[in-house]
Amino acid sequence: MAHYIKNTVNTALAIPVIPSDTVPILNPSCVQYSGSADRTVANKLYDEGNSSLIISDTTSSDTADKLVDISVDFTVAPTIVKVKNQVINTTASPDSYAIVTAIDTSTILSIDADIFQSAPEDYKILGDGFATSANPVKVGDYVLNLTDLTMTTVSSVDSDCQLGLADDIMASGEEYQIFSADKILGGLAYDEGALVYVGSSEATMDVAKSFVDVKVQTYGQNDVIFQNVAVGSVLPVQCIKVYSTGTDAAVKPIAMW
Repeated sequence: MAHYIKNTVNTALAIPVIPSDTVPILNPSCVQYSGSADRTVANKLYDEGNSSLIISDTTSSDTADKLVDISVDFTVAPTIVKVKNQVINTTASPDSYAIVTAIDTSTILSIDADIFQSAPEDYKILGDGFATSANPVKVGDYVLNLTDLTMTTVSSVDSDCQLGLADDIMASGEEYQIFSADKILGGLAYDEGALVYVGSSEATMDVAKSFVDVKVQTYGQNDVIFQNVAVGSVLPVQCIKVYSTGTDAAVKPIAMW
C-alpha cells in the first residue's frame, strides 16, 4: 500500500467508472483492445480495426455457404486461413459478411452465411483479431463503451472482428475498450487503489443536487458509504470499487491513478 496521501500528487491515468455491485474499477493496465465500432449489429461489437488483412482476392465459382477460390492456397503462408477469420464480400452493395467455420480444402472454405452467389466476386479475409490473435478476447471479458458510458460483458467470441455482447450497448462509431476479466478478477484491479472524482450527470445544479451519496470499497476492502459528498470533489481514500447500490444514480465517477 502506498505510504503517502495520494491526492497530493499528480495522477497520470484516468478512466470513467460504471458503478457496479460486482465489477471492480476497471484498471487501464488490463485493457486488451480499444477502438470504435464499424457497424451497428444488435448485441454485437464489430470492429475491423483490431484485425489484419490475410488475403484480398476474387471467388472462382459458387457453392452454397462456401468461399471457393482456386487461385490461392488457404493452407500455406502468407494466406493461411483459420476458423473464426472474418470474410467480407466487397462486391456486394453494401458489403456482406460471414465467418469461416471450416477449412475444407486448400481452395474451399466453409462459411456461416451464403454471401457468394454470383462469381466472380471480390472478397477479403481478416484475421489475427479478437478470436485468433495471441491475445484473444474471452467470454466474460468487460466491454466499456466510452461514448455513452455503458458497460457489459462478452457473451461470445464470434470472429476476429465480432463479439457477442450480453447487452446491446454498441453502435457504429462509438468508442470502446475491452478489459481482461482474468486480470481484473485475478488481482490486478487490487494492485493499487484509485482516487475517485465524484462527477454528476445533472445538466443543471442546485443545492440539493450538489451533494450525493457514494458507496465504495476501499483499498483495504472496507465497504463504506460517503454521504453528502460535494459534486466535483475527490473521495479522501483509495478505492477499488464503486457500488451501484448505495450510490446516487446521478453520480458519474472517474477513477484516477
